[in-house]
Amino acid sequence: MNFMKNFFVKLLLILCVIFIFHTSCYAKIKFAVISDPHISMPADGVTDDFKMGIHSVEFLENTIKDVNKIEDLNFVLFLGDLTKDGEPWNVDKFVEIMSDLNVPSYAILGNHDQSVITKTGKAVLPGVSKETIVWALQGHGFNGPSLWWSADPVPGLHLIALDTNIIGTWSGCISEAQLKWLERDLSSHKDIFTIVIGHHSIIPFSKEEKETEQWKSFYMEKGDKLLDLFDTYKNVSFYLSGHRHVSTRGVEHNGVYHIVHPSVSTYPMRYTVYELTDTHLTYEVKDVPMDKEAWELAKKNFFTFGEGFWRGAGMTDTPEGNKKYLDYYESNETLKGEFPLRKVNINTK
Repeated sequence: MNFMKNFFVKLLLILCVIFIFHTSCYAKIKFAVISDPHISMPADGVTDDFKMGIHSVEFLENTIKDVNKIEDLNFVLFLGDLTKDGEPWNVDKFVEIMSDLNVPSYAILGNHDQSVITKTGKAVLPGVSKETIVWALQGHGFNGPSLWWSADPVPGLHLIALDTNIIGTWSGCISEAQLKWLERDLSSHKDIFTIVIGHHSIIPFSKEEKETEQWKSFYMEKGDKLLDLFDTYKNVSFYLSGHRHVSTRGVEHNGVYHIVHPSVSTYPMRYTVYELTDTHLTYEVKDVPMDKEAWELAKKNFFTFGEGFWRGAGMTDTPEGNKKYLDYYESNETLKGEFPLRKVNINTK
């Protein structure tokens, strides 16, 4: 009788240990996403307008200081448009600010992280090629000359970074060579939970995005080929993008959530903090800390310089249109939320 009692006590203890070990293996993974800082050191042509160029360094520095206060943070992602237009001094300044983070950081390039093509004959500030910027970002995902990369920032999480930029345009695309590489990478990590990141979005997240002709440049050509790969490899649950300058929100497509992120250099100046568990990706959108004067100037410029391109259908310069314009970019109803995982396959052993 005592033997059976001792046996069940030991069995219960073993089960408790297994339970504790199991839950610890699925500990939360916490990371922050910062997008479109557009770092602009003082120079000819640098202004505060829709993009707060003069304040861009201050805004990113304030963001980094705020992120450094987050407890148990694992890493930070930068989703492109790191600089004004790929100027060497802006690249250097971005790397300098990024190095102040207390945790590892990973970056991708945006359409502004390359030299501007002069189409009018007017002189422009010189930039560098994106192939050159890659060398300044070694150790931040980039490992060699490739413009795309993959890494495992924490055990059990695979991160794939794409180069979605087309030289000389705002539009996005993914090359055939990159698609082949992506399929090989997904295939070799098919049992590991995977997040894919790129500067451009793949699918529209709202009716307004579909109906506004000039906003097509925010989206990627050949995006259907990416979607086909995501359909094939079920380890992908999320695709994270920048470029759009709207507050965080997501849309689901065949089990994958496509999530866009705000800029820290244009109103409403925000970044996003995520917690990944074995069932959900929860998020909270944070305001970039700044003084009231800078905040009010950014909001004023949002209306003054947010003409044409940045306004969608029905967002006219009228009281009603301006409210729709403001509500669309602020999206205050999506400041917190969660997205379900496509598949429970996180293994953080």
